[in-house]
Amino acid sequence: MTNPAVAALLAGLHHESLEVGAAPVIRHFLDRLDLPGLFDRLLPRLPGRQAVLPTSTVLCVLLSNLLLSREPLYNIAAWAAGFVPEHLGLLTGQAALLNDDRCGGSLDHLFRADRASLFTAIALHAVRAFQLALKEMHQDTTSVTVSGEYADQPPAHQADRSARICHGYNKDHRPDLKQLLYNRTVTSDGAVPIHCKIHDGAVSFDRVSATQPWKAPPQPVCAVFSLGEGDWACAAGARRTDPCAFGRRTVRPLLSRRRV
Repeated sequence: MTNPAVAALLAGLHHESLEVGAAPVIRHFLDRLDLPGLFDRLLPRLPGRQAVLPTSTVLCVLLSNLLLSREPLYNIAAWAAGFVPEHLGLLTGQAALLNDDRCGGSLDHLFRADRASLFTAIALHAVRAFQLALKEMHQDTTSVTVSGEYADQPPAHQADRSARICHGYNKDHRPDLKQLLYNRTVTSDGAVPIHCKIHDGAVSFDRVSATQPWKAPPQPVCAVFSLGEGDWACAAGARRTDPCAFGRRTVRPLLSRRRV
């Protein structure tokens, strides 16, 4: 017969199985980048009563989900409940607060921020935290092809508008579809993004290069453009602007006849 004291002790116990996986590794790098702190400092303060779960916490959970699982917003709470809370930056019981409305509201909060300044702060912190070398950078652009008319976009002359979806030189070889142009610059030391921007679909590559932040870098920069021949020829058009004019020291386009 079972001892009553042991039976009472066993009745108060429960078994819980939680996933660990790569979540602690991701959390380590989020903390090393001070991403929660940067979100807290640089996102605009919301009016009224502050949220039960800070936007910085929700955004870091969404980043972990994006890297680990890519669950839809309506399933974030159930997904997070299966992990050790501390590995997602949560306290016990907070996973249940991650409904799709709160996740969507946090993304809206991020959209209202000065995202260019936020990205710059993250990049600068990464450079310092990981002692990245900035002697050489690599830049390239890619087409983000979409379907649809998008007739209700803001006018081109509006100063604070978002990038316009329109026809341009399409690297997916779909001139019939509209696009955006995604431009990214990474360090040759670790391929860490330090600059990115979304341009109008009709913007040419020479115009993108002319606006790059090479004029006053923290140390001399040699930007290396890895392009296919079609990228530079079609982007610069008949003018074929000299790419070496855009670099602090030198810019050498690496041309290839291979179709990309």
